Amino acid sequence: DQDVSRSTDQVSGLPAGTSEAQALIQGLVDIPSLSIAMNFDDFAGPSNGIYTNSQQSGFAWERACSVELIQGDNSDAWQESCGIRVQGGASRIPSRSPKHGLSLRFREIYGAGKLREDLFPESEVDTFDTLAIRAVYNNSWVHSDAGQRGRASLIRDQWARSTMLDMGNPEAGNGMMVHLYINGLYWGVHNLTERQNAAHYAEHNGGDSDLLDARNGGSITDGNSTAWDAMRAVVNGGDWALIQQVLDVDTHIDYQIMNRYGGNSDLSPGNNWRAAGGGAFPAGQPELMAPWQLYAWDTERTLEDETSSLEVVDPAEIRTTLLTNSEYRIRFADRLQKHFFN
Repeated sequence: DQDVSRSTDQVSGLPAGTSEAQALIQGLVDIPSLSIAMNFDDFAGPSNGIYTNSQQSGFAWERACSVELIQGDNSDAWQESCGIRVQGGASRIPSRSPKHGLSLRFREIYGAGKLREDLFPESEVDTFDTLAIRAVYNNSWVHSDAGQRGRASLIRDQWARSTMLDMGNPEAGNGMMVHLYINGLYWGVHNLTERQNAAHYAEHNGGDSDLLDARNGGSITDGNSTAWDAMRAVVNGGDWALIQQVLDVDTHIDYQIMNRYGGNSDLSPGNNWRAAGGGAFPAGQPELMAPWQLYAWDTERTLEDETSSLEVVDPAEIRTTLLTNSEYRIRFADRLQKHFFN
């Protein structure tokens, strides 16, 4: 009997004798649970609910809630009051997906103003202004397209950020998988992750978040476009020393390598990436801005085909110019050597 109990079923991968019900219960404690408690009408009311009006956006559609993270072994649990809103693009449309992403906004109008928790032990950052609760839309089991349902997994988006972390970019975006509960009702598996904005940049790199810029694709989420346009102008000018002062070159290169390796088919200059840095700088002195960093975001359309030779878009639209610079090409080769050999 002892030998049998230690054996594994070759089909299910579960310990012999484990029922599906037992496996389900075990699965509910294998990863943390995130519990959201809030006024029912604020969440699902016909006129006021953020989920029933999922295509509405902005601060007007942010509601108060309590969020609690519960570990499977009941260790390191925490609770905080904050704001919550629906996030995402196509995934907001109910006819495309019934499962919508959410984001938590820690503001003083709700509670402490920041979440101060060692949320990701591998990171030195333990203060957060906002967190994303990603529902995962592309290549998911709830997608409206049968082809995407056939490739379903929840790991691709966080895989991209975790790969960037492993490549040596600590600001790439930590994350974990969680079971989500809304007012006690099970809401499925989600990806709880850092949301890369100006505050995120400041927490990881220093500086005042109020003086930094951030972008979500073609949209400006913090600051303005002045420093972004200035960075691209510096790249076009070709001064290698100055380029390295306005652009985090290694992060930009690693971003290109990761997306090409993953065959990301969903990148465009206007969508599915994030960036932060820049900020105000004296006239004629762009080198005094914070170096821009590119971040993986909405990267679910990766790892779809192991033979893909897709030429991935550079969302900053500076790669073609950079490749004319011999110093950049050498740096690119160095990063390839670092990541792919020995």
